[in-house]
Amino acid sequence: MPFVGYFFVSRATLALRGRYLKVLFCPPALIWALLAVVMLYWVVRNMPAHPFSLLAP
Repeated sequence: MPFVGYFFVSRATLALRGRYLKVLFCPPALIWALLAVVMLYWVVRNMPAHPFSLLAP
């Protein structure tokens, strides 16, 4: 959803100032690292051991 919001803000900026916002670029390594962190958290929080069970809601 942040991408949709950025799209609409960029279009509003075009209408008001006559130019788009800068294009944001994330390197692929950063996206893969974020995916790895999310997957690791997802696995670790479901472990029944004591320190990891504190991560579960």
